[in-house]
Amino acid sequence: MKPELTPNTIHIFTDGAIRNRQTDRNTASWGCVMIYNDKYKEISGLLHDSTNNIAELSAPINGLKSLKDTKIPIVVYCDSQYVVNGITTWIYGWIKNGWKHGKVKNKELWIELLKQKNRFPNISFLWVRGHDDNYFNERADKLCNEELDRYLNV
Repeated sequence: MKPELTPNTIHIFTDGAIRNRQTDRNTASWGCVMIYNDKYKEISGLLHDSTNNIAELSAPINGLKSLKDTKIPIVVYCDSQYVVNGITTWIYGWIKNGWKHGKVKNKELWIELLKQKNRFPNISFLWVRGHDDNYFNERADKLCNEELDRYLNV
């Protein structure tokens, strides 16, 4: 099902995936589907020696980096509660505590995602249930798997 999208807003659907965990080919990927009115763009990438959380963080970072106009409202959809909770809530506690809350994993990526988020005056992050018949989220997942299939020759 294709969800209703607000006009004049950039909608970014993101996902990350991983295969061959705990092997010498621990490979991850990320994918983004970006929609603005009648414009549609897909981007994806591969990550070596990575984790699923790194892939999930890499998707919105790369999606936001690809945007030039910072004045258009943006909604970033993630099926990772780790990303949505991290960038909307947890990061402010981590910063306040000098990143001392345990050892915050992927600190550099969190800093980069916050940097990208702060470029846009009107941006929100929303969690969507993964693999729940959301066309654009499923398409982002497919982009991840296509990247992994190409690399792993599946």
